[in-house]
Amino acid sequence: PLNGTSSAGVGFYTASFNLSIPSDEWDVPLSFVFANDTSAAAYRAQLWVNGWNFGRYVSNIGPQTRFPVPEGILDYNGENWAGLAIWAMEKGGAKVPGFELSAGTPVWTGREAVTVVDSPAWVRRVGAY
Repeated sequence: PLNGTSSAGVGFYTASFNLSIPSDEWDVPLSFVFANDTSAAAYRAQLWVNGWNFGRYVSNIGPQTRFPVPEGILDYNGENWAGLAIWAMEKGGAKVPGFELSAGTPVWTGREAVTVVDSPAWVRRVGAY
């Protein structure tokens, strides 16, 4: 998405990444953050994290650029997956000027351990497709 496209249309980008955060001792808030560049071409984006839709971003309207994702959706000690659907709305295309996973201020915690959400895997439904 950072290289973008030279024409209008939709692209879907994915990445897997591992986290190793000592969440048994620290509560570390994580957010996906879009760089806000109002001079960039208009595009819309949808953020997917481990199969869950966690945000919709419209570059030329805003104002939200930070999308928090809680522990339990993100596996703080394992593999994670992020997907970004980009819809370039102008004939010249568009690119995402910046996109990152950002950590907030860690807080020393005494809370119980958080488990990853047990969500069902995708299965083909008989007669649906």
